[in-house]
Amino acid sequence: MFEIKFAGTDAAEIFAQMNQFLQATQPAQPNQVAPAVYGNPVQPAMPVYPQAVQPAPLQPTAFQPPAPPAAQSAPPEPSTANIAAPIPTAAPAYTVEDLMNAAGQLVPRVGMPAMQQLLAGRFGVQAVTQLPQERYGEFAQALREMGGAI
Repeated sequence: MFEIKFAGTDAAEIFAQMNQFLQATQPAQPNQVAPAVYGNPVQPAMPVYPQAVQPAPLQPTAFQPPAPPAAQSAPPEPSTANIAAPIPTAAPAYTVEDLMNAAGQLVPRVGMPAMQQLLAGRFGVQAVTQLPQERYGEFAQALREMGGAI
């Protein structure tokens, strides 16, 4: 902590000492007006404006149309480098174990009666092991619709 004391016989003398202290410790910045002093107002300096720069005159230029493209003698050969890999169109192959695992994880959320209703009502079977293999994809989709992850 700093403590600064000013002593004098009247307020004008103390203010004069304070102004001297401020001027000594804080030099004025360029283009900045010094603070007003008690009993001695400071007139602000005239602002300095930069001189305007005159742009160079534009020179007119003649219009020149773009050059026509060079003629090609033969069309380019198709490249096989940029051909994308074929998109698989077959449904993913599921095993009965995949379906049983997904159904087993879903039962605690939807309940066993809902799973039995799905198997019996929609697929006409009593257990996942009785599903025909050609309906595995359809059963997997039904599990997804119920919130299962497969």
